[in-house]
Amino acid sequence: MLLKFPGVITRFTRAIRGGSGSRRLSNRTRYISRDFDHLYVDDVPEDRQAGVDALAEFFYEKKEVPRSLDEPGERILDYDIDADYLYAGILQQYGVDLFEKELHWHKVRAMISGLHGTMLNEIMSYRCAKDSKNTELMRMKRIWALPEKVSEEEKEKIAAFHAQFK
Repeated sequence: MLLKFPGVITRFTRAIRGGSGSRRLSNRTRYISRDFDHLYVDDVPEDRQAGVDALAEFFYEKKEVPRSLDEPGERILDYDIDADYLYAGILQQYGVDLFEKELHWHKVRAMISGLHGTMLNEIMSYRCAKDSKNTELMRMKRIWALPEKVSEEEKEKIAAFHAQFK
């Protein structure tokens, strides 16, 4: 099936797999709707959930290369929050305007991996800094920290709490 992303077009022909090796949107919420139809250039798959699962697996392609000797899980990049810095970093480093040029998503991810000397790299270095006595570094770590991810259950509890005060 041919998937189309804003600024990124790719041919995704890999078999649709599930299980523990892939991040499945269906584990969080079942998205069986037409909300994702605009991502397909050609025919929309009959099994929309399988299409969404394939899209998630493609987007979150697992990289086997070790990234840290420490425990994994520390988030230092968020594609939504850091979108402006990602765009600016790729433009600065490679001279590629992602709004003007269509690239394969895996190329874009490789370009992100190769970024150096950009504001994004500086922000990421603050986020992964270990606790130290350097007060300025710890201040920058707090300023640039990513928000904690909140589960759907926690969101519902927060909403119920706020509803009490309306």
